[in-house]
Amino acid sequence: MASDSLPKNQVQAINGCDPLSMCESGPNVRFFWVEMNGYYSADALARSWREGRISPDDLFEANNKRLTFRQLCLSDPWLHLEVGASLPPDAPVSKKRSWFAELRFRYEAWRKVVENGELVPVKLAKRIDCLSGELETTKQSLLDTQTSLQASHLRVDQLVRALRTGIEDADELVAICKVCEDARTDGMGVDALGRNQAHVLGKLASILRQNFADCADGGMEEFSKPDVKRIEQIGLFHREAMAQIEKERRDLEKEKRKWLKLSALHEKWIEKERRDLGREKRKWLKLAALHAKWRDEVKQSLLKNPIMESRFVIGDCKNQRSDWISCALLSYSDTVSPDAVLGIFNGGDGARLGILVAWDGLHWKLEQDATPGFLAWGWEGRILVKKRWSSANIYLENGFTLGMVRGLGRARKIEQFLDRIQVTNESLPKPTMKNDVVSFQAIRSIEDIEPR
Repeated sequence: MASDSLPKNQVQAINGCDPLSMCESGPNVRFFWVEMNGYYSADALARSWREGRISPDDLFEANNKRLTFRQLCLSDPWLHLEVGASLPPDAPVSKKRSWFAELRFRYEAWRKVVENGELVPVKLAKRIDCLSGELETTKQSLLDTQTSLQASHLRVDQLVRALRTGIEDADELVAICKVCEDARTDGMGVDALGRNQAHVLGKLASILRQNFADCADGGMEEFSKPDVKRIEQIGLFHREAMAQIEKERRDLEKEKRKWLKLSALHEKWIEKERRDLGREKRKWLKLAALHAKWRDEVKQSLLKNPIMESRFVIGDCKNQRSDWISCALLSYSDTVSPDAVLGIFNGGDGARLGILVAWDGLHWKLEQDATPGFLAWGWEGRILVKKRWSSANIYLENGFTLGMVRGLGRARKIEQFLDRIQVTNESLPKPTMKNDVVSFQAIRSIEDIEPR
């Protein structure tokens, strides 16, 4: 026995009492696993059981006693709660005959021995047991056969009902086909295809009737007749539906021809717009190239001889106070970067009003509540100055007004500034394209589409 390997002072018989009743229970209690030769906590043993690493018959030692895992789970409350429900049941114990049943069995066996003249009761008993087993098998086979027979009867009844329903549906379909074909042809002749369908359905109904007679043991039953009124309504619906379909088909053809014409016109218009767009694109690309040339000319002209006065500067503005340039940019030329500034005329306190010269043209704001203005390089006409005592109006020859500069005094600073700008503008090459209005915004949009 397994317990023989234990020392004498540890060997104890395992009986029905609880060997761990006096021990502490919980997930941290440790038990000695004999096969693994090590101590494991109750929580680890429960996890190993769930993962299939422990057999119910594995041996453990607890409280100087050797137990199987099944007995350990029944003894320890925590393991019983965690594992007890998942333990497989014990092997069933064969049930023995009672004393009275055993006596009756022997009496019956001896009686048959005497009747048959057989003096060997052991052979007769074996034969009785064998025949008893065959009898039980035959009874079970009989029960299975009766169950199968009942299922077959039920299946036959279902098949008969299905055949009956199929016959009635086939008769109704034959009538519907005839009425619908009559409605479709509308008295203009017999439709061979429709009559063919009705003939096929009629043959199907005949076959179904024959099968029904075979399943119903040759008995013929009366089947319900098709509902004539409902079939006529179906024919009327079929006629109206066919008329509506034909009308929708004609309308669809009409719309299709209409949209084909519109599609052809739109394709012509798209082709024309594509040619116009290509022409405009070439035009604006030429203007963009012209503007690039102007920008280089303006930069060279204004940076060649820089001039610095108390109220204006023309040339490199990087040496000016950064707050002066920032104030001008934020006030009336926020679309210009500081590196593009080529000249500033201060027309107010802190450069909040004045004129700014950049690569793209002139930016200005000469009134406190006025909107900043812009004039691209290459404009036609001279800039005129009409002075008064402490102010001056600035406008072009064509009447376009830039605004009014206040607080001028007697000095001619505004004329000097504008004369220098005017000389630079007149030195630029003129565009050779007809009806060209130079617009820096338009040129900039073309440059964004296709860089130079």
